[in-house]
Amino acid sequence: MRCLPCLLLLGCTTASIEDGAVTGPLTQVSDGFVSAFIAETGDGSVLLVDATNDPDSAVVVDALAERGYGPEDVVAVLMTHAHGDHTRGARAFDAPLLGLEEDTALLAEETDGAVSLDGTVRDGDTRTFGDLTVRVYSVPGHTPGSAVYLIDDVLVLGDVLVAKKDGAVGPPPSFFSEDPDQNDRSVRALSDRLDAEGAEISWMVFSHSAPLSGAGALRAF
Repeated sequence: MRCLPCLLLLGCTTASIEDGAVTGPLTQVSDGFVSAFIAETGDGSVLLVDATNDPDSAVVVDALAERGYGPEDVVAVLMTHAHGDHTRGARAFDAPLLGLEEDTALLAEETDGAVSLDGTVRDGDTRTFGDLTVRVYSVPGHTPGSAVYLIDDVLVLGDVLVAKKDGAVGPPPSFFSEDPDQNDRSVRALSDRLDAEGAEISWMVFSHSAPLSGAGALRAF
């Protein structure tokens, strides 16, 4: 768990998490500190991004139940990175946990071996889950295997950036990241890459802050 001073510092400048915020196909679900995201696939199943710190992932299970789903309806859990506040709840779902291979060792360390990857995704992959299209981007720095996902037109940034109260974006506090300088370089490279690919981005969502519309704040970073 993060220390209390760290949590207070993180909350000083970030835009507060909006539990239940809907951005395109995604719904943000928060335990008060970290978010997971629910996306209905259109074929009766659900895709999750991250699973919160709670081994039972109670807030996600409750949010699924409100929509008529159970843990067994989750088709996959996409891991933005291996920090335990994002991954400890993954075993609450009868679904594979997918993420970048570079975070394999960190995941074992963060979860005391209770959670492991069931499969890997790679930079540049495009995966389809029902009606959803997911594009995978490797954005190392916060952790070696930090991943950003473009799900339809929503960019899921995990912890590589946070939304600020003034509508800008910034990196997480440096003591949360393994290599803050690499994180910044990776985010700038991601912005250039998305522009080069002509990616359509209607929303950006973050694990520890509110969503932002469009991608202008990313380009201005």
